[in-house]
Amino acid sequence: MRTLFSLLAVVGLLMCWACCVTTPPPEAPAPPPPVEAAVPAETPDAPDAAQILDQAIAAAGGIESLKKASAGIGKSEGVYMGMAYTSDNVYHPDHMRMEIQMPDTDSMAMVMGLEACWMTSGPVVINCSEDEKKATAQIMTMNKAALLWPLKEGQWEVALNPPTGDLQVLGVTHTPTGGKGTLYIDKNTHLLVKSEYQGAAMGQSGTFVSEFSNHKELCGAKVPALINVTFNQMPYLQEKVLEFECKEVNEDAFAAPAQVQDATVMERRVPAATMACHLLEGPYDQIGMAIGKLIKFMASEKLTPMGMPMMTYIKAPPKVKKPEKFQTDICFPVGRPAPPSPIEKEAFSIKGVAATDVLSIYGVGSPETKSPELAKKIVKEARKRKLKVTGPMRQISYSDPRTTPPEKQIHEVQLPIEKK
Repeated sequence: MRTLFSLLAVVGLLMCWACCVTTPPPEAPAPPPPVEAAVPAETPDAPDAAQILDQAIAAAGGIESLKKASAGIGKSEGVYMGMAYTSDNVYHPDHMRMEIQMPDTDSMAMVMGLEACWMTSGPVVINCSEDEKKATAQIMTMNKAALLWPLKEGQWEVALNPPTGDLQVLGVTHTPTGGKGTLYIDKNTHLLVKSEYQGAAMGQSGTFVSEFSNHKELCGAKVPALINVTFNQMPYLQEKVLEFECKEVNEDAFAAPAQVQDATVMERRVPAATMACHLLEGPYDQIGMAIGKLIKFMASEKLTPMGMPMMTYIKAPPKVKKPEKFQTDICFPVGRPAPPSPIEKEAFSIKGVAATDVLSIYGVGSPETKSPELAKKIVKEARKRKLKVTGPMRQISYSDPRTTPPEKQIHEVQLPIEKK
């Protein structure tokens, strides 16, 4: 059963991407009303909550089969907001690891769990903030509720809500955390077909609704192989289970790899993305203010940041001496399909950026002091490797300076190159 909910891990992945920006995300719209608290059904002869839950567990193959289907290894494919991916997954009732591949780019790894929460971007390990850990724990808690069998093992209150059409409705509450959700059970098949709960993604609060279909036999359990998710009534994610093998999983599989070392150099491929950008003309001490303007622009366009900020140094030292002549394109990847041609609005733009081969060097420490040193090293390395440089230098920040000490801040300096 666990394999059916890896899509929720992708939700957490995008939460982590958005959390890594160095400025607050756009102001979120007002969240929809919270999931209604459970109320007693009015029909005297209606089955109670315990009976409906028992029927659902039995229809899905029983507790022992559901437990077996909660741990193992598998493969899945999906589409997140227009971005196709495949993933090799490791499942555990409390954790999930995904090795995600997207077309024309490097792979990435991520782990979500009731305690663990991290992802990788190239060799950089990005740990979730405390707020993100709390949000991830909420997602995983509701994930466990949808597995059904944990609802029989304490720490949960299950109540009967009024039915909706052909669906029996259970309100579930995790007593240690107070997390609430709603499960929808088909009256005829007694299978779980939908879940709903309040959560957060990419800096916004709202309602996740997951619809489960295409139920198949897996490890003795009948589980959905296709899941569609909406967030605040907008299409969000679709995932299909391709393979799954039930087996015990060593929790070492969820441990984060070693962090990238200072001055690490590597060639890698950066994925294509839709970017919201602001062209700054002036000295670098105006970048913070420019990012603030870009954030306001994204909010006005209802664009959500999907990753770390990137600065492309179009006109920069040593070729340009006067700071007022500097040109820096400041961009955030955003959750929207790329327009056919760039959308220009004064000093702002929304545009598609193709996948790019780059020579990268990583710095661990304050970008203000390390960036000039790294820039010199990456240029020297490109010459040493006889690589053809195809574009201006750019930099990505992976750490939030508001919460990360200068000596632990991680950034990447890139030179676009032509692959041999």
